[in-house]
Amino acid sequence: MTLLRTRLGNWRLGIRIERLPHTLVVRTLFSHVADTIGILNKFSNTDKMCLFLDFDDKCNIEKIITQVIPELISDGLDYILFETSSNHHNIICPTLITKDQLDALMMKYLKYMDYRFAYVYQRDNCNAIRITPKLVDGKMLRQIKIIASGFNAYNQPCHKGILELISDVFENDFWGTFIKTDDSTKDDLIERRYETINW
Repeated sequence: MTLLRTRLGNWRLGIRIERLPHTLVVRTLFSHVADTIGILNKFSNTDKMCLFLDFDDKCNIEKIITQVIPELISDGLDYILFETSSNHHNIICPTLITKDQLDALMMKYLKYMDYRFAYVYQRDNCNAIRITPKLVDGKMLRQIKIIASGFNAYNQPCHKGILELISDVFENDFWGTFIKTDDSTKDDLIERRYETINW
């Protein structure tokens, strides 16, 4: 239950009470926030979804490369690794999977993820990932770049709309034509506008 939630310019103030198993938690927020736009890992053209991962400080780039990516490959998932700042990274797996598969993978990768990202998935049954800079006081900050990707032509199909959008944003057809895709387009993506902490 939210008791207070207000925004003053780029500052967000809030007080919330959450009921968790065996406990009641009072959360307060006083943070500099940024506006951003992300895409959801669910789509308008299919019931299948994609795995998105958002890492925090506890999972550095070395751990992502040596532990997370080999696990993704073992799970038969294609991946695109993004750097969103010098110590923060995201992964989009464009491989289409069922909601049950996604639920199991979210539990498996929970040990690596930002807990807030996992909480939003549990609350909303979907997540948003941004591939564009944050907007703070009208200025574009925190550029994003692709630092690695891996595709397997024998995997399940990828969501073509995601690949097209990423190719457009980064002006690079990095995924090529050998990847199996569905018949989706960028119009099948679902956009979410939201606030994010401006760190």
